[in-house]
Amino acid sequence: MYVLINLLAILPGGVLLAFAGLFGTGVISVAMYRQRTGTGVSVISGARMGWICGVFVFVIALVILTLVSAMSPSGDLSDTMKEQLKRQGQNAAEVQRVAEFLQNPLAIVMLLATFFVMLTTIPSLGGAAGAAMFNNNRS
Repeated sequence: MYVLINLLAILPGGVLLAFAGLFGTGVISVAMYRQRTGTGVSVISGARMGWICGVFVFVIALVILTLVSAMSPSGDLSDTMKEQLKRQGQNAAEVQRVAEFLQNPLAIVMLLATFFVMLTTIPSLGGAAGAAMFNNNRS
């Protein structure tokens, strides 16, 4: 999974692929709910289902990040990130800026909050779109 995340960041269009995957989780959650229950889903309920999927994605990503940090040789996430950036060919100034950023606890909290909003909003939009697509009772 960690390799897949790094691959998405490196590939051209990988970020768009990640956004499409997050959007798709919301759509798929509505489709699966509709298939199992046989009932339609309102747009608001679809958005709620997508949001819940996004929360699960965030928790899984947080667990993976914690495991990667714990398994790093130095036990420090900033050292692991520095090594990754050097392997990707980033210059020394950029690597140093990222290392300084990761030393600030408030910056890490803000980064996690941003990831939470991003990882829950996009599937929520997908769930709303899925509910609108699969709703047969259009008035």
